[in-house]
Amino acid sequence: QIRDDILGIWGTKESMGKSVEGDIQQRKKTLPVIYALNTSGSKDKAELERLYSQGDIQGENISTVVRVLVQSGAKDYSQNLAEQYYHRALEQLEASGVEKHRQAPLKEMARFLLERDY
Repeated sequence: QIRDDILGIWGTKESMGKSVEGDIQQRKKTLPVIYALNTSGSKDKAELERLYSQGDIQGENISTVVRVLVQSGAKDYSQNLAEQYYHRALEQLEASGVEKHRQAPLKEMARFLLERDY
């Protein structure tokens, strides 16, 4: 889900096959948005709260949201958290006792989910 949240803001229309502005337009409370609301300065936080409390977010307001998210470090935070969960999952898999050759497809799938761009 974290990767979906990242791609929903910073993905490309070409790779996603849909508008990447949709999550912001629909005012979805994704991890990057929640992070920015919790860590941004009072002016940026107030701006996000204002935009997310009204109807659909459109036009320049989308750019404003993305600017605040970038300034807060929300993308890096989200990616780092996804990587932490990925490594924890691999540790659990290693400790599970599942035979190594059966672990390989699961590890491959986990890596794909972490790095996918669509």
